This record gives sequence, C-alpha cells and structure tokens, in this order.
Amino acid sequence: MESMRAQRRGVGLFGVLAVVISTAGCYQVARQARLEEEHARIDAKAADMTFKLVCRDGRPWGSRCGLVANELVTPAFRARFKAKVCAELDEEACENKRVKMIAARWINRYPYADAALAQRLCDADPEACPGIRKFEEFLLRSHNREVDAMAERAKRDASRQADADMEQNRRAMGEVLQKAATQMGGGVVCDTRPSVTGGSYTTCNK
Repeated sequence: MESMRAQRRGVGLFGVLAVVISTAGCYQVARQARLEEEHARIDAKAADMTFKLVCRDGRPWGSRCGLVANELVTPAFRARFKAKVCAELDEEACENKRVKMIAARWINRYPYADAALAQRLCDADPEACPGIRKFEEFLLRSHNREVDAMAERAKRDASRQADADMEQNRRAMGEVLQKAATQMGGGVVCDTRPSVTGGSYTTCNK
C-alpha cells in the first residue's frame, strides 16, 4: 500500500514538474517576443528622431532630411528676409537677426546635438568647415549619434528588465515546485499566512 502511495506521489510530482517546465518554456518564448517588440519600438522611435543628410526627392531640406541652411543661404531667402524682417534695420543688425534665427532653428531641429563640439571641429579645421552648411552637417551627425546612443541604452535597459522578470519568474516556479514536492512527500504540511490582527499564523495537517 505504501509503495502504491509513493508511486502516486511520484507520478503527481512528475506531472507538476512537466507543467512547470512547460510554463517556463512558454514564458521564455513570450518574454523574447516582448523584448523583440520593445526593441523594434525603440528603433522605430529613434528612426523618427534622426535625419538624413540628403532628401531622396531632391528637396533642399524636409522635416527629416536635408539641411535647413540649404534654404537659408539662398539669395531669394536673404532678399525675402531683408524685406519682411529688416525693413527698419541696418545691414549689421539684419545679419545678426538672421544668424539668431538660424541658430534657433538648429536648436529646435537638433536638440541632442553637441554644438560646442561642432564649433571646436570648425575652429580646429576651418578649411573643413567653410560655411554654415558644413556646421549644420556636424550638428546633424552629432544629433543622430546621440539619438542612436539613447536607443542603445534604452534597449539595454529593456533587456535588463526582461532578465530580472525572467529571474523572478524562475524563482516563483521553483517555489511552486518545492511546495508541490513537500505536499506530495507525505508527513506534515504546514502553511504560514499573515493574520488580520497582525503577525502570522501557521496551520499544519497530515
């Protein structure tokens, strides 16, 4: 009789073990799918925040491509700016206003660029930085590098969180299996629970 009980306990334990292993496998697959989905979301967001140096359709610039300087340095833009903004300003004041406008547009367009680094590059090699187009190119590339770096950091954080969740799930599965083994092993089974009056209480049965 005892041998039959032991056999039944063994079969029951293996059944619980099979369920635990199956559940862990499903969780691992779901975790990987969620992680890949999160990484794809991060990559898509980064792509929406970066700029192409040249617009495919030939435009001088667009919302996510080209250089705004391509328009701002044209004679047509200068004439229009002078007529609409600088009607009562001398040449120097008008140029200062135009430069401030260009700088403000760059700040809005490339919020993650290292402008100080771009300036140092131009100061160190003026021949490689002949005008505002090249300076803006430095800003664009700097902005894109920082966006890519932020995306990589976000993906690493997501992976670490997924690993932490996996470890928590593994421990939970281990506790389930341990409890099942205890309950099927015969002898006294005890359960400790919190008490509504504070502290905890333990009940045991055979």
